[in-house]
This record gives sequence, C-alpha cells and structure tokens, in this order.
Amino acid sequence: MQWGALSFAVGVVAVALFAAQPGAAQDTSPAIKTTKPVVYSIEMTTTFVVPAGNDKIDQVRVYHALPTVRPWSPPKAAFGATKLDFVPNTAKEQSHADTASRHLLWQVDGRQKPGTKLTFRSSLTVSSPSRTLDPKAVKTTWKSYDAVPKDKAAVVDPVVAKGVHPELVKVAAKFKAAAPPAQAVQAMCKWIVDTFKYDASVSFIQSDVESIIKHKCGHCGHQATLLQQLTASAGIPYRMVWGMNLYVPDGRTSALQKVRADYTNVHTWAEVYLPGVGWVELDPGLGANAFNVPDHLIQNNRWFQNYAVWMREGGADKQPTWSAVPGGFKSDYGVENVISYAKKK
Repeated sequence: MQWGALSFAVGVVAVALFAAQPGAAQDTSPAIKTTKPVVYSIEMTTTFVVPAGNDKIDQVRVYHALPTVRPWSPPKAAFGATKLDFVPNTAKEQSHADTASRHLLWQVDGRQKPGTKLTFRSSLTVSSPSRTLDPKAVKTTWKSYDAVPKDKAAVVDPVVAKGVHPELVKVAAKFKAAAPPAQAVQAMCKWIVDTFKYDASVSFIQSDVESIIKHKCGHCGHQATLLQQLTASAGIPYRMVWGMNLYVPDGRTSALQKVRADYTNVHTWAEVYLPGVGWVELDPGLGANAFNVPDHLIQNNRWFQNYAVWMREGGADKQPTWSAVPGGFKSDYGVENVISYAKKK
C-alpha cells in the first residue's frame, strides 16, 4: 500500500497550518546511511474554475512550495532544486522567514469572469537518495535530552505536550520504559500502523486526535499527528515534514485521485531529534521500517504543503473549500493539483 495522502486539514488547502519550527536540514551523521541519489524531473500543475454566477473575485494567488535544501542537494541547487521553470512566467520566488521556506507565488489581479479556468504550472529537478538509520546503532539515551541542544529548535512543543490524549500518554510511557529513544520511536510507529487502518477518505481533520482514536483510522497526516503526540509525551523533539511521495508518474492513475483531486503523490512524514545524531527523518506509515526513508519522498517547505490557492472575493480573502461526497471530497472551485514526474537516467 502506498502512503501518499495529505497533511492539510480536509476542507481547507491551508497556508500556515502549523507553527513549524525553522531549522537546518537533516544532520549528516555517520549513523544515517544514504544511497546514490536518484534524479527526478517533477512538474506540478494547479487548476481551478471560477464558479458560474460568481463575478466577485478580483484577485487570485497561487503558491507552489519548493523543495528544501538537503545534505545531498547539488551545489548549485537553489533551495533544494535546479532547472526551475514556471508558467505563467509572472511567478515570483519568495522566502517565508518564519519557517525558512521557499516558494513560488502567482498573483493575478483583476475581475475574474465566471467559468474561467486558471492554470499554473511549475517544473524543477531534484536529487534524492534513500536514507536509513539503524536505531540499534544510535547511542542516544533518555538522559541525553537533559543537556541544552546545540540546535535551538530541538525542543518539545509545549502546546502539544500539554494536550496529549490520555490514551497516548499511557502508550508513550510504555515504550519509553522499554527501550532507548530511537528504538522507542520505532516501536511507536509499529504500534500506529498495527492499531490504525489507513483511510484517506475520512472526514475529520488530521489534528482531531479524539476522532482518530475513536475510529481507529486515518491517512498519513493522522499517523504523523499520533507520532507527534507520542513523542511529545515521551520528551522527544518532533517536527512535521510535508512534501511529495513520487509513486505515480502521471500523477493521476491512483485510487487517491478518486478520493480527492490533489491527493496523489503527496505525503506527510516526520523528523525526530536524537542528541548525538541530529534531526532524523522517519515515516510513521512504514511501521517498524519507519527509519528506512525511500528516495521518492521529497521534502518541501514547512509553511504549506505543496500548493495553496487564495482568492479575494467581495473584498475578503478566502480559499476553495472541499465538501465530503461518497468516497471522497469535491472542491467548490473544481480545484485539481497534479504532481507528475520522471526519473532521469
């Protein structure tokens, strides 16, 4: 089963979903092994239609996230990517200081005619290896967290730690008592996939822990939320990772595309901080193999996930909404976001 679902809240393609912490890319610790990078040529196309009868839209803003710099990025890679191109050619490259993120922004001013279809496309090239951490080889202990970390972002989010679900507090305590940090995190991921069924069509948002536990299901964003709560309870710094899971080359022929027209090739995973190692990627949806991150997971920025659409309607900023329909979700603006790719030989 593929794990390419979406992290943002169902119903809203949101910018600034979390107060993500800025910070350096994953440390190049000897504990993390990487393969030879695979080169991906990636294209992202966002389309939507101005609804019939709506003549109040006088500005449209479309954002495309750019990949983050990784230790394996080519020397000339600007924010993790090379060969950046975009259509229309009016897009501007911008930074978001609070999250150390980079993105493209198209801004279209002027009244939009009802029925108009708008299309925005970006393309770029990214190098990405598979990366692996052997938890048993990590020397981090629970006492290691007593020292002030060199990375000032390596702290447990106090808001999350205060609100951990009581059931997850018990689970985290069990794993903390049984193993050192890296292996405890691995056990937490195994527990998540063993306990919760993968379902991309659930209607509750990824931060709704009560519903996740009640229904025992959710997509990758819900899995990441569970791990966030478990690690916070155990005292392990955590940060959400958003980006792409490149497993459908055309970006369309996937069951997820039938659930929602922007789900394919999109993913949420995580990083945890291990003193002596640094920030380490892991995918909670891979269970016991969580620290074996494949090359087709490409990190994007920490401000929003892959793309976002905003418009000004009647003087107020708003975003397209997604309504639940049998088996999935439908956008009131016919929004579609397709990520396609090819591996370069």
